[in-house]
Formats: sequence, structure tokens, C-alpha cells
Amino acid sequence: MRLRHSNIFRQGGYTFIELALITSLVGILSTTALPRFIDISSRSQEITEDDTVAKVQSGIHLYYMQSLVDGRQPLYPSTLDVATSGEATGQNPIFSEILSHPVMRDWAKESSNRYRGPTGQIFVYDPSLGSIVSEGDAAVDSRARYGNLIGDTGYLSIYDSGAILLKDTPLSYIPNLDDGTVQLTLYNGIKVETSDDNTAVLTFPDETQIEIPDVTHGYTPLKSDYSVSEDGLLYSGEYVGVYQGHVYQSDHSIEYQTKEYEANPETGSYNYDYSYTMNSNYSGGSLDADNGYVYSANYQQDKPSQSSGMLTRFKDGSYAGVYHDEQSYNMEYHYGSTEQDSENPIGFSRFNKYGSWYDTTSSFNGASKILETESRGRYEFSYEEYDLQAKQSKGEIKYNYESKHKYNQKTGSYSGNYRYVYDNGSDYSYRYSYDSRTRVYKYYYTDNKTGTSREYTYQY
Repeated sequence: MRLRHSNIFRQGGYTFIELALITSLVGILSTTALPRFIDISSRSQEITEDDTVAKVQSGIHLYYMQSLVDGRQPLYPSTLDVATSGEATGQNPIFSEILSHPVMRDWAKESSNRYRGPTGQIFVYDPSLGSIVSEGDAAVDSRARYGNLIGDTGYLSIYDSGAILLKDTPLSYIPNLDDGTVQLTLYNGIKVETSDDNTAVLTFPDETQIEIPDVTHGYTPLKSDYSVSEDGLLYSGEYVGVYQGHVYQSDHSIEYQTKEYEANPETGSYNYDYSYTMNSNYSGGSLDADNGYVYSANYQQDKPSQSSGMLTRFKDGSYAGVYHDEQSYNMEYHYGSTEQDSENPIGFSRFNKYGSWYDTTSSFNGASKILETESRGRYEFSYEEYDLQAKQSKGEIKYNYESKHKYNQKTGSYSGNYRYVYDNGSDYSYRYSYDSRTRVYKYYYTDNKTGTSREYTYQY
């Protein structure tokens, strides 16, 4: 914003109205640059220890709210500064991640996320809860109210009360077995509180609320926002709903780097060429106090996807076309489940991680009615899981693959082959075919390392 000096400064000085306007403007600017414009400055000796902690706590929560505004994963800061252990100085300021003017005297950093105030009191920061409290309070685990920890993957924690919490995020499921109610917080900060009459109140991060008359039956869409940028290159949306005892949420964005489309209305032919990046988050959970679960998935593309195609229409009305897709993505998926039974509680917490890329080309000939597809790619999967007896299991699968498929629409017959080459050295090939006239399905399996082959035949 530019202010014309001729409108504010006059040769005779300021008028009363101009002074009022300037004062108001300065006040607005001093409160809108959040969260890192909380000013403690170097006059920390004039500020009490409790006031400093209160301002730091405010900065932590403003950091969290800013992540929601920016559309990022809602998190508290993992650390409050990058200072080394020792006294706070101009060269070693503390709380620099959440204060625009960090503390540079009277305080000290004892170790990571542990600080000593001017009075000698020790304060501990918990990034999973977004709280900084005195050591005496921190010694009493704030999560102890959920009971005893009985399952933990390092990401998901399950307690004997049935509570499930996802580390460093708001995602949580907290049942109340006395009245059968549930408090559920989704990954993006949406909160759902049920009542014993199966009604619920859903609260969004902006504090708007929706009352749900019945969470146990039917499907209730609660929010469906979808927007497109003026240039048509950014699509984004959020969906929230309740379906037969569980609530779900998804938000996604598709940003196009290239978006070209050309169609011939006379022939019905068209060409397209897209390059785009898609990112999305999903979360949900149970609204049943006896049998609960939460899940969260985060889908990210590490490079733009490519999609192109060409469809041609001939005079006889038939079509022929070629389509090409290339994608690469990573996804993290967290899942936790509990079932309350006084004699035999069951449940587990799990963390899955996926990575994949693929390149697929398909062609269709309208005259011969034959569809052919050729693909190649890579798939990676790993998991960690704990049951409620703290028994751990983990594993991973990584392999490259390629395949070809052919489908004859006229005859209803199809055939194809796959090959999987695993990082652990395994190498397998598969072939299949189906003849719709004889209704015979054949399947061939070959271990390419040993040469072992097997053949199976079925008739439908």
C-alpha cells in the first residue's frame, strides 16, 4: 500500500483527523503480521518470566494457526529455535522460530526443547502438544489422562482407555465409555463431539459449527467446497461428511503447469496435453466409543504428472486414439484401531509408507475394437505395526514392473503379461489369457531365477 505524502503531510503540521488515522493504521499493521511479530525485544529484564512464557505459548499457537491459513499440514513447530545450549545472547538467541524479536538475555537453553528462565525455573517444550510448561508440570505427562500407553509405532499411540493419538498432529480419537460419547479431531483440525443421543457438533478451525442430528445412520455431506482459479490452472477443494457412524475429511489441490486442449466439434476428435501436480490429505475416524479407529493419509507428488492423448473420429463413425500417463507420488498412511472389551482388549497401530511411479500408454482402434496397454513403473511399500501387547512387526516390499495387455471388444477375449523384479533379488513373470468362445482362462507363472514354471487352466 502506498500513501501519498501530499495527503498526509501538510506544511502546517498534522490535523487531528490525520493523527487519528495514522495511529489507527500503525495499530492495524502491528497486529496483522502474525505469528512472528510478537515483540519481547531485548528488554526482557522488564518482562516477568510468566509473561515471557505466555508470549512464547501464544507464538506457538499462532504458528499452528498460520499453517492452517497457508494450507500446510497443521503442525506445531518442531523446535522453538536453533540455538545451542547455553546462555541466550545476541549471537545465540532463543525462541527465534516463533518470536520476531527473540530472547537474547536472562534466559538459557539447557538442551533441546528445555530452557531455564531468569528465576532459575526450568521449562520444557512438547512439540506434539504445542505446550511449554515448567518442569514440574511437564513431569506429569499431560497424556496420562488417557491411561496407560499400550501400543505405539512412533507415529500412532494407543492407550488402554481406547484413546488414539497421532504424533505431531491434531488427529485423535478419545472415547468416553461411561456415556458412550466420542471426541474426534481430524487431521486438519476439525473437531467432532458426539452426545449420548447420537447427535453431534462439528467445529471447523474458523470456529463455525454444524449440528448433526444423527451420526449412526445414512450419509450426511457437511461441506463441499470446490474452486478454480481465474486462469483455470489451480483446482482445490475440501469435502467433509458423516456416514453411518464415522466422519471423513479430504482436501486436495491440482495445479497445472501445462493445460492444452483442442477439439473439433464437427468430427468429435480432440487432443490434450496436461502437466500438473496434485497433493491431498485425507483423515477420518469412528464415532463409536466401543469400537474406534482413526486414519490419516497424505498424498504428495515429487514431480509433475504428464497426461496426453489424441482421439480421431473416422467417416464410418469409428474412433482411434492413443493416451499416455506418467505419475510419481509418495503417500503416508496412519491407522489405529481399538475395541473395548474388559476381558480381551484388541487393537493395533500402524504406519504405512508408499512410493510409486508409472508410465502407461494405451491405444484403441475403433475399427478392430482392440484396446492395448503397456506399462512400466516402480512400487515401494513399508510398514510398522504394534499390537496392544506391544508386539512389533515391520516389513517392506520394493520392486520394478512392466506389463502388456490386450483386449478385443468384439470377441470379449483378453491376454497379457507381467514381470516383477524385486530389490531382494526375486524375479517373476506371469502370463494370462481368456477366450470368451471357449470360456477358458489360462494362467502361467515363471520364476525367472530358477526357471520353475507352473500353468493353471480354468473354465467358466
